Amino acid sequence: MARDVYIHAGAHRTGTSSFQLCLATNRDALRDKGYDAGFPHRGGIDGGALRLILKQRPKVKLSHDDWIAKMRADFDRQYADASRPLLLSEENIPGQMIQFYWGKFYPAAEDRLQVLSELLVSPPKHLLYVIRPYSELFVSAYRLRASGTRIAPFATYSDAFVSMDRGWPELIDVMQRALQPVRMTVVTYEQRGTSLELLGKLVPDLDLAGLTEPARSLNISPTDAALQAIQARFASGEDLSRDACAALIAAHVDETDKRGVASFANTAAEQLDRRYQNDLGRIAAMPGVVCLT
Repeated sequence: MARDVYIHAGAHRTGTSSFQLCLATNRDALRDKGYDAGFPHRGGIDGGALRLILKQRPKVKLSHDDWIAKMRADFDRQYADASRPLLLSEENIPGQMIQFYWGKFYPAAEDRLQVLSELLVSPPKHLLYVIRPYSELFVSAYRLRASGTRIAPFATYSDAFVSMDRGWPELIDVMQRALQPVRMTVVTYEQRGTSLELLGKLVPDLDLAGLTEPARSLNISPTDAALQAIQARFASGEDLSRDACAALIAAHVDETDKRGVASFANTAAEQLDRRYQNDLGRIAAMPGVVCLT
């Protein structure tokens, strides 16, 4: 049975985890208002159970049709009442950020979004996507990876970031063509607002009365000092656990001086910012897309 689905698809590094925490915080209240909420159990968010496996794993030996049927059956069991609108939040729909380091902007998006369209059966009622300036996005992505994985200095990847093969307009076009949403809204990071305000943008008819903003924040950026400490330990040969990295981040939380761990040269930053501004104009001109800047 087709259902009304509202999708918040990220993007990465735009407060997606905080939005998912907002859904978790208000899950019972949303249910009382007639909505179900689906989000992954990422970042320790209670109640997250969404698993959108949009790429078949090598060990799975099902045909494409059988694989889609299995995923759809699992999805329908989890969200059994198709008469209730479903709010989905998942930032990995177009893929992951790892390909940024090779100058590829979500290269698997076409295949992954096609799978999602088959899984959902009918077009989503609304698809909302928050975007961020490229210079900020790539710096934030690097800092996240450096907070838990050994990685080369930022300058190693600067050229790949600056010469990225495509950007937001191409990705949004892929989303629109694959999912054919009834409505599509692109929101700049500056216009995102609070998580409750973003929820209101996703579901304009939703009465926000009685809903609350989460009391805690997620994915707080570590200081440069913390990142240097983590990378030094990795470079010495240690295999740091997630808890060990978290302890180093906490230990250096008050050392807020800037040490140039992740920053573009002025010319590179200007080039990326010009590209972003040009791409905002391209998005605004896309038929069927509302761009809130």
